[in-house]
Amino acid sequence: MTAEIIKGSDNFIYDPDMKYVGTIQGAKGMKGEMKVNLFTAHPSHLASLESIYLKIDDSGSILYTIDKARWDGSRFTLKLHGVDDRNTAEALRGAKIMIPEEASYKVGEDEYFIEDLVGMNVVDKSGTNLGRITDVLNYPAHDVYVVSKGDEEILIPAVHEYVQEVNMNTGTVMITTIEGLKN
Repeated sequence: MTAEIIKGSDNFIYDPDMKYVGTIQGAKGMKGEMKVNLFTAHPSHLASLESIYLKIDDSGSILYTIDKARWDGSRFTLKLHGVDDRNTAEALRGAKIMIPEEASYKVGEDEYFIEDLVGMNVVDKSGTNLGRITDVLNYPAHDVYVVSKGDEEILIPAVHEYVQEVNMNTGTVMITTIEGLKN
């Protein structure tokens, strides 16, 4: 991994080869623990890491050592070194959790990282371009792709019934035509 030290801080690192794996949702308790919204089906992998990066703004990521990480079956909780009180934890609300690509969970077939899907073109079986994926919404039942074209937005359930093919090489997602879908 190549990294460039910037912003005059020993732990402020920029690295373009990062994977976005979650977001800090806010403080939990008074001792610096934080609630995390993970974008991975493998929370135990993140819990096994020694450190993560937090991307607070667009200029880079800050390296943090993980003091404690746990998954209780429904919520991931994280305690980072140096984040020792509720106010400090709350100040990190909204920060993106990033890990180096080489430390990321190796996805299987039909699994994708959200940041790999964002920007992909969406077409139907006839080849009609429906727009680009601009976001992926996480719901308990399944993810939903937000597809934008001009001022219009459509929502595509990320299930095999509608998503026929994801081609990472061409940057294209092919979907089955959905009754009532407009664009």
